[in-house]
Amino acid sequence: MKTLRTSTWVLVCALTALSGAALAQQPNPSGHAPSNEPTPDARDSAAISTSRMSRQLTADAFVTKATQAGMTEVELGKIALRKSTNPEIRKFAQRMVDDHSKAGAELASIARSSKLKVPTKLDTAHAETVQAMHDKSDADFDVAYAKDMMADHKQALALFQQAQSLPDKQLAEFATRTLPTLQEHQRMAESLHSSARVATSE
Repeated sequence: MKTLRTSTWVLVCALTALSGAALAQQPNPSGHAPSNEPTPDARDSAAISTSRMSRQLTADAFVTKATQAGMTEVELGKIALRKSTNPEIRKFAQRMVDDHSKAGAELASIARSSKLKVPTKLDTAHAETVQAMHDKSDADFDVAYAKDMMADHKQALALFQQAQSLPDKQLAEFATRTLPTLQEHQRMAESLHSSARVATSE
C-alpha cells in the first residue's frame, strides 16, 4: 500500500512538470510568437524623428522655393507699376522688381555652380497668385498688393533664416547676405499697407 501511494505521488509530480512545460511552449494570447519589434512608444518616437528630418531644408528645396518667391515678387511688382497710381506703391513695386531680379540672378548663378536645378517659370500656385492680383480692380489693388507683400516677405524671412544652416556654404552665405534686404522689404510692406488702407478709406 505504501509503495502504491509513493508511485502515485511520483506520477502526479511528473504530470505537473509536463503540464508546466507545455504551458511555457504555448503561443501568447495574440496567437503570434514573441516579437523583437519596437513598442508603440518606440515606433512613435521613430516616426517623430523621421518627420523632423523630412522638414529639414535641402539645397534643392531652398533654390526652388526662393526662386519661385522671387519671380513672383518681380511679376507682382510689374503689375503694380501698371495698375497703381499711388506713388508709394509704385516706388515699392520698382524696388521689388530691382531687388528680387538681382537676388534671383545671384541665386541662379550659385545654384548652377552647385549643379542644382533652377526654375525658369512660375509653378501653378504662384502663377495663380499673380493672376489673382492682376484681376483686382484698381480700387482694391493697392491694399491687396500691400497685404500680399507683408505675407510673402514673412514667409521669405522664415525660409532664408532656415537656409543659413544649409550645408552648402555658398547658399548659406547668400541667405545671410539677403536677409537684411528682406527685413527691410517687410518693414516697407507693413508701412505701405497702413498708408494704403488710410488712403482707401478717405
